[in-house]
Amino acid sequence: DADIPWQQRKRFDDFDYGYALTVHKAQGSQWNEIVLFDESWAFKETRQRWLYTAITRAAERLTIVR
Repeated sequence: DADIPWQQRKRFDDFDYGYALTVHKAQGSQWNEIVLFDESWAFKETRQRWLYTAITRAAERLTIVR
């Protein structure tokens, strides 16, 4: 990378920013792609509601990381 001038490298440096928020904060919102870190173990009594809310935030693709 040090041998390639910055002006030439710039057009290949495309980034897509990501965001993280809690399922509680995400209620009422929807995104095309979701990566869900499954922490439902922490919500034993409300696990099903938590998972339902988390899963239904995805419009097209959902990836669950356990």
